[in-house]
Amino acid sequence: MNQNIIPIFLTSDDNYIPYLCVAVKSIIDNCNPELTYKVHILNNGLTQANMDKVKTFETDFLTIEFNNVTEQIKPYKAAMDKALRDYYSDAIFYRIFIPKLFPQYHKAIYIDCDVVVLTDIAKLFNTDLQGNYLASVLDEVAPSVPVLIDYVENAVGIPINQYFCSGVDLFDLDAMRVHQVEEKFIALLMTYNFETVAPDQDYLNVICKDHVLYLHAGWDKQANPTPYNDDIYLVHYNMFMKPWLYFNVPYEEYFWHYAKETPFYQDLLKMREKYTQAQREADAIGAQKMGETCAAILTKPNTFKKILANTTIDEVLAKYKK
Repeated sequence: MNQNIIPIFLTSDDNYIPYLCVAVKSIIDNCNPELTYKVHILNNGLTQANMDKVKTFETDFLTIEFNNVTEQIKPYKAAMDKALRDYYSDAIFYRIFIPKLFPQYHKAIYIDCDVVVLTDIAKLFNTDLQGNYLASVLDEVAPSVPVLIDYVENAVGIPINQYFCSGVDLFDLDAMRVHQVEEKFIALLMTYNFETVAPDQDYLNVICKDHVLYLHAGWDKQANPTPYNDDIYLVHYNMFMKPWLYFNVPYEEYFWHYAKETPFYQDLLKMREKYTQAQREADAIGAQKMGETCAAILTKPNTFKKILANTTIDEVLAKYKK
């Protein structure tokens, strides 16, 4: 296994290429040129033109590889699609397949595309995982919304002070292979296909419970206006707080700094200019509906907490294998 490469995984479709490029540029600008980095773009098919655009960002110390995972997810795609909300694609699940697809790595970084990295990502990679399956940051939004707290604790079944955001992760791939994280996800998905509001995040929280190292909040600083006076290593423009759609997004200056260094800068500015008030109102309605969905899921008989009160994940896996 190659221990000299720092592997970084992102997922993208053709629509997300501009934001992916901003994220990649931010990674490159903060890398240590004496180290070796490899960016893997997990996808289910990209145009050659878009892949060529992304490849222009390669350097002597950072290479980019595209990995089409269509065949690997095909047996589960219908179940994945059923699990999704209208604001997600099945790309959110690709990260769970990294351990099996890339046996050459002991550990790896996964980050969402709607981020900018503000320091050398090698610092995250070099974190001692202390035997945990993964390292991540506690979710910043859920603890401030009562219905989300109720959902996390009583539907997902995770104490709110242990519920992490899966948008930035350091994976111990060896541990995830040994403890069959992918297999447990597939067994749960195919057996129950739980109704969720954050599918990948909820499954990972349940499967990895009590095996998570919680990182400094600055490794996944989300774009919300809550006062914050600590170090920021990575900004995550999650949910609706996209600087290419909204004006005056917290920490937007970091996004535009790196966007200017990509060929998509003018396109991104135009996206924001063209985003209509009606679209912004629809986003607000979507946020409200998320709360309503959480409340509805709590009443359902098939939640993680209710099902796993009577069985274990290992038992579900054993039955699924039969």
